Amino acid sequence: MSSEFLFEADYLLSADDLEAIERANTDLQRLKSQGSDLSDVEHGLVVRPYSEKAYGHVAAFEEAITRLYLSLPRSIQEAIDQVLKDKATLDFSELEDHQRLVDYAILASETFNTLKRNEQDMLARAFPNYATLFRDPDFWAISGHGTNQRQAAEHFIGKLIGNRRHRL
Repeated sequence: MSSEFLFEADYLLSADDLEAIERANTDLQRLKSQGSDLSDVEHGLVVRPYSEKAYGHVAAFEEAITRLYLSLPRSIQEAIDQVLKDKATLDFSELEDHQRLVDYAILASETFNTLKRNEQDMLARAFPNYATLFRDPDFWAISGHGTNQRQAAEHFIGKLIGNRRHRL
C-alpha cells in the first residue's frame, strides 16, 4: 500500500484507501442489483477487506451520524426514517430512472412539510444538505396546496439533473 496521501493529514485517506472505497462501492452496487438489502453496518463491512483504514473512517463516520441522529427529537427521526427508507431503494447514479426520483421527491417534500418550522431548522443545522434542499422553493412547491405534485416534482428533478449534468 502506498503511504502517499492526497493531503498531509493522517486523518485523511490515501489514494489506495480511496480506491478501496471505490471498489467496495462497486461491490455494493452489484449486491444491490442482486436484491441484497444491506444494513449500514453491512455496507461498512464491505470496505473492510480492501482497507482497514478506510473501514475505520467509514465506521467512525457512521457512528458520528448515528449519534447526531439520536440527538434529534423523535418527530425529526421519524421523518428522516421515512425518507431514508425509500431512498435506500434508489441508486442516484442511475438518473435515467426519472419516475422513481420524482416519486422520491414527492415523498421527501410531503414528509418534511409535516415538520414544524423549528424542526426543519434543527434538521438543517444537524445535516446541512437538508438546508440546501429546504432553501429551494421548488422543493416546497411539490407539497404546496393546489399544485400538481407530479408536475412540480418533475420540474424540481429536471432542474437538479440539469444542474448535475451541467457541472459534469
